[in-house]
Parts: sequence; structure tokens; C-alpha cells
Amino acid sequence: MTNEFKEIIIKMRESGLDLFYNSEGNTEAYKLNVKHISAAKMFGYGTIMLNNFESNKLITLVDFENETISTGKLKCHVIRMKNLP
Repeated sequence: MTNEFKEIIIKMRESGLDLFYNSEGNTEAYKLNVKHISAAKMFGYGTIMLNNFESNKLITLVDFENETISTGKLKCHVIRMKNLP
């Protein structure tokens, strides 16, 4: 991950924006306080049923692999997290 992308995430978090990601786990996400999409339900962003998430308001999703950030309504399959070292 580039330092420029990290800085963008840090600035977005400092502005109070909740950020989420959907992958098996990411130590950088943890360090940057980006939450797994499975936590979005607890923050009131939507519902999860049968491992499928559907947002009821705008959600900001970080794709660490492609270094992109998108905001919008979301329907997706929740990727289950694995234990990270």
C-alpha cells in the first residue's frame, strides 16, 4: 500500500468518516481503524442476512488491494475474516 493511499485514509478517518472493507482480513486496515464490513450492522449502516450485507444508507468502502475508495449504497456478500498473525 502506498503512503499516499494511507494518508487519504487517515484524513478521511480524522474527518469522522466511518470506513469499511470486505476481505479476509487486513492488518493495515486494523492499524488505520478501517472496520470490516461485518461491523457495519453495529454502526447502523445496514443489515446482514445469510452473510449478505445490504446498506440502508451511504457507506464508504475501502479496497486495499486496488487502492480505491467508493461511497454509495451497497449490496454484497460478506467475506469471512480469517485470523491474522
